[in-house]
Amino acid sequence: MGYVELVALDSQCYTYLITALTELISPLERNTDEGLANEHKALVRLFFYMPSPLCFALPPSVKAEYENITDPHILASHRSWNSSIFNDIQITDTTYVSERTESFSKQHNRKENDYLDCKILSECDASGTKTLLSHDKKFIEDLSCASDQTAIIRPTLFWAHLNIPKGSPPRQRPRYDNPLSAETWWVW
Repeated sequence: MGYVELVALDSQCYTYLITALTELISPLERNTDEGLANEHKALVRLFFYMPSPLCFALPPSVKAEYENITDPHILASHRSWNSSIFNDIQITDTTYVSERTESFSKQHNRKENDYLDCKILSECDASGTKTLLSHDKKFIEDLSCASDQTAIIRPTLFWAHLNIPKGSPPRQRPRYDNPLSAETWWVW
């Protein structure tokens, strides 16, 4: 197996991406906020166009968070997508993660779930993951410069960074019988 570079997703990005891929709704139809819709469209485009050796992965805390979903259908969907499509970020040094989480939490403690953001970033650091995608404004504002190993990047900026020429064929496509294959909102 060749080299793979993991691109981590935070919880919001993971949930949105699988929702978009299963419900087939354009981000502009789902959101009245055009900026958020553009972030979501970029996530879907990344899913189809992101070149090798890049691939999406989930930090352990993202997996732990979705395990708390109470709707059995949504939980099953999250588990299914993770087990078949996405990679897992492996952590071996839990002490490092705990120490980094505490350090990051001094800069990002505006609300209760901010500790989870700090832990997700720490897990990315500990694993050597260079990119964490998020569209959480406060997370990015508070911690984008906190790590010297992992960059927290909006999906739109990461998409632009890849500089994929318009009209390029996607790396993967929905099967011909998948309703998403007839949609054009995600096509670049």
